[in-house]
Amino acid sequence: MLGHYSTANFIAFLAVIAVFLCIDLFAHKKDEPITLRNAAIWSCVWIALAMAFGGVHLVGARP
Repeated sequence: MLGHYSTANFIAFLAVIAVFLCIDLFAHKKDEPITLRNAAIWSCVWIALAMAFGGVHLVGARP
């Protein structure tokens, strides 16, 4: 089911996703409107994290 990934890798991936979700939910907990600048910064943060994940996955991929 997990291919060449171990169960520990899968659990670590789910834990990282849960942490990112909590960060996103708690960062926007205030009852104030989100500005365009703030939204752009958060979008850049999530895109950079996704690209880093893709780079790690690409470098660590087995032939």
